[in-house]
This record gives sequence, C-alpha cells and structure tokens, in this order.
Amino acid sequence: MGRKRTCHTGVPGPSETQDEQESQRETLGSIHDPVFVAEAVGEAIAAHDADEYRGNYNPNERFHTPLWAFTRTLRSRFPDFEPEEVLEAILPEIEERGGWESVANFDDYPVDDPCVEFVVTWLRVRTLIGESLLQAAYRLAQKRPLITERSAKYPGRYMAYDKFVSVAAHLEILRDDKPIFLPCREVGVLLSCDPKTVQRYRVLAVRDGLLHQVGRHSRVKCRATEFRFNTSRFQEMRRAARTSSIVRQQDGHP
Repeated sequence: MGRKRTCHTGVPGPSETQDEQESQRETLGSIHDPVFVAEAVGEAIAAHDADEYRGNYNPNERFHTPLWAFTRTLRSRFPDFEPEEVLEAILPEIEERGGWESVANFDDYPVDDPCVEFVVTWLRVRTLIGESLLQAAYRLAQKRPLITERSAKYPGRYMAYDKFVSVAAHLEILRDDKPIFLPCREVGVLLSCDPKTVQRYRVLAVRDGLLHQVGRHSRVKCRATEFRFNTSRFQEMRRAARTSSIVRQQDGHP
C-alpha cells in the first residue's frame, strides 16, 4: 500500500503558531521603528522611480497611477496594516525627504492630494510583490476566513474544507467577477494536502451551492476547469464584491 496523505485539519501546530506570532510581533514592531520605516520608504521610492508606466497615460495601454509602485512596495512590506496606519508611519519620513513633490516627482502627472492618492491606490493593490492571485486569495483567507454551514452544524469536522472555501471566495473577489481556477495541485500545496483531496473539496462545494462550474477542463486546449463562487451565501463576501465593483468602476473598467 502507498503512503496515505491527509489534509491538515486547520488547527495550527505549536511551531506554526509560534512562527506566526513571532512574525506578527516583528511586523507590529517594524512600523514603529523609524529606521525600518525609512528603509521601506527608500525601497518604495526606488520602485517608484523604476516604474516605466508611471504617468504614461494611454487608455489603450497599461497605466499605473502615479503612486502605484510606491504604494504596492509599502503594502508588501506592511500587509497586515490599514493604509491610514502606514501613512501615519511614513509621513514623518516623507517630510524628512522634502515632502511628496520631492519623493514622488509629480511633474508628469500632477496629484492634488497625495495622501488620498496613496490610500485609494493601496485599496487597488490586489497582489503583493512576488505573489500570484491564488497566493493572495490564500493570504486573505487566513486573515478573513469563512465558516461554512457544514462546519457550523458539525464543529471541528470541516475546518480544512472551510479553508478551501475561503480561498475560493477571496479568489472570486480578486478576479472581479470573472471565472476562477482552482487547480488541485497548486491549491493542494497551499493547503498542505493531496490534490485528490482538493478535488473532493471542489465536488462538495458544488453540491453545497458554493461553487458553480462554468467551464470544463480540456487537455487539448490546455484549459483548466472554470468556476464561479456564490458570494451571496456570505454577507461579508457580498460587501467585498460591492467594494471591488466600486473600485473597478472608478478605475474606468466596466
């Protein structure tokens, strides 16, 4: 018989919990450390200066808001904070470097209110540097997990299934109401379980009315199975979907 592989129950082990707590303590401390903040701002300025799309507005081509690279770099440094908290931490360093005009160089694309530009751009950032959409969904699922009706009815039995559902739900929001892909192998790596277990989660989620298959898998066309997640089943998902829609419309997308 082959080695049996099982999926995590969703309860972190002692070492995992300690690592997460240590990471959180380091992050919390870093935003109050002027030296670390100065380094983060310096890195953000370098990314801003290297952004070839900054200020080159063309409706038919890729366009970044003036503070896109700057803000995304800082959000990657401080992923667990709200934009206002990070703004409060970096403003003294911005002033030390001569103010927004000196730091961001808005000559090509004037910005009347850089602070608002920073906050709104922060809300538009979906993936951190080096992160895929699926990895971003997993990060958000850990931060804002969902509890399914099965798990509520049978506490402790479907915790790993809840993790899968949470990833699918957040991926739907990140995809802006487009079909999502839940490849068994990649999702299995994130959830530390066998790809066949992920396949079973997908089947169960379809049965529970959480997932709806909208496209079939095709080896010939190299196309993965496409799904849509039913965000109406979760109130917080409905709010997130509305927020995503508002931001998308303000960006000029339908």
